[in-house]
Amino acid sequence: MYGYYVLLKSIRNDIEWGVLQGDERRKDPARLEPDGGDLEQLFRFHLNGLHAVLGELTRKANTLTNRYKQEIGIGGCGI
Repeated sequence: MYGYYVLLKSIRNDIEWGVLQGDERRKDPARLEPDGGDLEQLFRFHLNGLHAVLGELTRKANTLTNRYKQEIGIGGCGI
Protein backbone atom coordinates (compact mmCIF):
# COMPACT_ATOMS: atom_id res chain seq x y z
CA MET A 1 0.00 0.00 0.00
CA TYR A 2 2.91 2.33 0.70
CA GLY A 3 3.97 2.01 -2.94
CA TYR A 4 0.63 3.38 -4.07
CA TYR A 5 0.91 6.23 -1.57
CA VAL A 6 4.32 7.12 -2.98
CA LEU A 7 2.90 7.01 -6.51
CA LEU A 8 0.07 9.37 -5.56
CA LYS A 9 2.50 11.69 -3.83
CA SER A 10 4.78 11.73 -6.88
CA ILE A 11 1.99 12.95 -9.18
CA ARG A 12 0.62 15.49 -6.70
CA ASN A 13 2.45 18.45 -8.26
CA ASP A 14 1.37 17.40 -11.75
CA ILE A 15 -2.26 17.23 -10.63
CA GLU A 16 -2.10 20.58 -8.83
CA TRP A 17 0.14 22.53 -11.20
CA GLY A 18 0.12 20.61 -14.47
CA VAL A 19 3.13 19.20 -16.24
CA LEU A 20 5.26 22.32 -15.90
CA GLN A 21 7.03 22.75 -12.61
CA GLY A 22 7.12 26.10 -10.83
CA ASP A 23 10.59 26.98 -12.16
CA GLU A 24 9.55 26.45 -15.76
CA ARG A 25 6.37 28.48 -15.25
CA ARG A 26 8.38 31.49 -14.11
CA LYS A 27 10.90 31.18 -16.98
CA ASP A 28 8.39 30.92 -19.82
CA PRO A 29 4.95 32.37 -19.05
CA ALA A 30 3.82 31.78 -22.65
CA ARG A 31 3.94 28.01 -22.06
CA LEU A 32 1.33 28.12 -19.30
CA GLU A 33 -1.52 27.19 -21.62
CA PRO A 34 -0.73 24.43 -24.11
CA ASP A 35 -3.22 23.86 -26.92
CA GLY A 36 -6.55 22.31 -25.92
CA GLY A 37 -5.91 18.84 -27.35
CA ASP A 38 -2.69 18.29 -25.43
CA LEU A 39 -4.16 19.61 -22.19
CA GLU A 40 -7.17 17.33 -22.48
CA GLN A 41 -4.96 14.34 -23.26
CA LEU A 42 -2.69 15.04 -20.28
CA PHE A 43 -5.69 15.49 -18.00
CA ARG A 44 -7.20 12.18 -19.13
CA PHE A 45 -3.87 10.41 -18.68
CA HIS A 46 -3.44 11.69 -15.13
CA LEU A 47 -7.08 11.12 -14.25
CA ASN A 48 -6.92 7.52 -15.48
CA GLY A 49 -3.77 6.92 -13.46
CA LEU A 50 -5.30 8.48 -10.37
CA HIS A 51 -8.47 6.41 -10.80
CA ALA A 52 -6.43 3.21 -11.10
CA VAL A 53 -4.36 3.98 -8.01
CA LEU A 54 -7.39 4.97 -5.94
CA GLY A 55 -9.24 1.84 -7.06
CA GLU A 56 -6.33 -0.34 -6.02
CA LEU A 57 -6.03 1.47 -2.67
CA THR A 58 -9.76 0.89 -2.10
CA ARG A 59 -9.44 -2.83 -2.83
CA LYS A 60 -6.45 -3.12 -0.50
CA ALA A 61 -8.25 -1.19 2.25
CA ASN A 62 -11.33 -3.42 1.93
CA THR A 63 -9.16 -6.54 2.09
CA LEU A 64 -7.40 -5.20 5.17
CA THR A 65 -10.73 -4.28 6.79
CA ASN A 66 -12.20 -7.73 6.14
CA ARG A 67 -9.11 -9.43 7.54
CA TYR A 68 -9.23 -7.22 10.63
CA LYS A 69 -12.90 -8.09 11.15
CA GLN A 70 -12.08 -11.79 10.89
CA GLU A 71 -9.24 -11.43 13.38
CA ILE A 72 -11.42 -9.77 16.00
CA GLY A 73 -14.37 -12.05 15.31
CA ILE A 74 -16.95 -9.79 13.69
CA GLY A 75 -16.48 -11.02 10.11
CA GLY A 76 -19.89 -12.71 9.86
CA CYS A 77 -21.98 -9.92 11.36
CA GLY A 78 -22.59 -8.11 8.07
CA ILE A 79 -21.11 -4.89 9.42
